Amino acid sequence: MTAASDRDADDEDEDETTPAAAFSRLANDTRVEILRALGDSGERDPRQMPYKPFDTDEPEGLSYAELRARADVADSGRFNYHLGQLVDHFIEKSGDTYRLSWLGVLAFRFVIAGVLHDQVTVDPFETDSLCGACETPLEACYPSEQLFFLQCPDCGSRPVGIDLPAHAVRNRSHEELLRVVDRRERGQISLLSDGICYWCAGRVEAAVHPSPASRAGVQRTQPTVTLLCQDCGGVRFPTVGTVVATDPRIVAFLVNHADDCDRFVWEWPFTTAPDSVTVASTDPLRVRVDVEGDDGAQLRVVVDDSGTITTVDSR
Repeated sequence: MTAASDRDADDEDEDETTPAAAFSRLANDTRVEILRALGDSGERDPRQMPYKPFDTDEPEGLSYAELRARADVADSGRFNYHLGQLVDHFIEKSGDTYRLSWLGVLAFRFVIAGVLHDQVTVDPFETDSLCGACETPLEACYPSEQLFFLQCPDCGSRPVGIDLPAHAVRNRSHEELLRVVDRRERGQISLLSDGICYWCAGRVEAAVHPSPASRAGVQRTQPTVTLLCQDCGGVRFPTVGTVVATDPRIVAFLVNHADDCDRFVWEWPFTTAPDSVTVASTDPLRVRVDVEGDDGAQLRVVVDDSGTITTVDSR
């Protein structure tokens, strides 16, 4: 294959500032391999990384010959053409060496995460966590589209539904996977609750829905909080209790009053149990969450209609 046959007609005409231009520069297996070759060459040693990490000396990068050998491209014309499409965008050239730009680092991490191209599934498995509504063991599943769910097979409640890159499930035990989901859930809800989008860093608005979902007269979940990004449309619907659990004051309380403060966020009764949450008033809307430590200490937390904690009282 010649360099000319690899060339995309849009490469030269595409507006350099458009998302399409950025994606088109990576729309080739050879370019992705060049990106991987640079990203992998540091072997995760901060001193050898082929880009400039924060607070480190300038990296040396790879020479042309080293980069071509690592990318394993025999045709020099093809390699030169595709390397040229990446330089000044995802790759920086300094003298005779090459290294990833910061955007190149982000693209490399995107490839490693497998966000757009990997389809991995995990068969449903039972967990040791109990449903807050009916105390049935929760079931975890990772069916497709890189979404992870934790749900009750009996009553249908779903305490967790979160995006998870395919790379996260590889070579991990079920317990390790649940730990990853727990930490990602905490971090995502904490950031969104602070009004910052987890995905695009845009502005997030929150609204509390006081009526929990129900079926056949049985309450399935707590009131939820809609956390919606006004820019990219990213959205989560955590329970009021889960939002409360990410507040530093509640975290500090649990550290001091729980036997095991490192349990998964969905294992705290106040994050999932219907009887831990009460709609204290409707005009204005105020939702009360009762948090109890293992030693009997209690907190009464009040949340307003925007998902903001207005009161934290010890009882």
